[in-house]
Amino acid sequence: MTDMTMDPFTDLERLRQDPQEVNALFRDLLISVTNFFRDADAFEALARMVVPKLFEGRGADEVVRVWVPGCATGEEVFSLAILLREHMDGLSALPRVQLFATDIDDRALSVARAARYPGPLLDSVSPERRARFFTADNGSYVVTKEVRDLCIFSSHSVMRDPPFSRIDLISCRNLLIYFGSEVQNQVIPVFHYALRPEGYLFLGTSENISQFGDLFAPMEKKHRIFRRRANGVSGIRLPMTLAHLRPGHPGQPTMRQTTANGLALRQIVESQVLERFAPPFVVVNRDGDVAYFSARTGKYL
Repeated sequence: MTDMTMDPFTDLERLRQDPQEVNALFRDLLISVTNFFRDADAFEALARMVVPKLFEGRGADEVVRVWVPGCATGEEVFSLAILLREHMDGLSALPRVQLFATDIDDRALSVARAARYPGPLLDSVSPERRARFFTADNGSYVVTKEVRDLCIFSSHSVMRDPPFSRIDLISCRNLLIYFGSEVQNQVIPVFHYALRPEGYLFLGTSENISQFGDLFAPMEKKHRIFRRRANGVSGIRLPMTLAHLRPGHPGQPTMRQTTANGLALRQIVESQVLERFAPPFVVVNRDGDVAYFSARTGKYL
């Protein structure tokens, strides 16, 4: 509103009438600030202390799974993929690597999938890495296929959608600082749930989860590397698609109330039938990127 020098009430009415303005406002509220190897010392610590353990004891028939929520335009994702690829050079048996990169900003995801970046964004990438993992093309640099092939980009909300599971490493750097305490109290237990026993959590240098000491133990405090504690999480409220439609869900409107608010009865009935009787499912696009999760998909992802 300030950018457009408009009266707030006039602009509010415009938002109500024009869905494109709502989408534009939503995109403006999203923060996509990231760099390759941001906080280089932290990435060096991760490469030294964590990456070798991800592959320890893993054979060719096993999988290393990494999740990067809030991946923005992909620089952090490809930085991690480069670390993994470099370590894989010294292995005789190569497990599969799946690096799930998620965000709610579709425009940022489009940039990440294209994997093309202007030259100045690679200032923090060493000449050796730039030569091996990037291809120069008309003033831009494109991430090579050997790195891109490790990464799977999809739209996903850590607060709304079912989490991934059996994850070895979650890298969530400089996302939690934008969340209030209430959202953090929801998201951190979700990360604990998503990780394998003794999996790793990598946060930004300004982020602190000391209040979750029962869930995560500091492995390297300076660079915010944590290890999942083995104790379980009872009563955790996981974000699940369609969860608000379950009958008797505390704090949620009943079917009658929801219908009165304008949601068609047919939509509610179809959603409940789908959730109760259909098997868990995932919808992917032609590129193999996840577009939609049903409920109860966690154990399969």
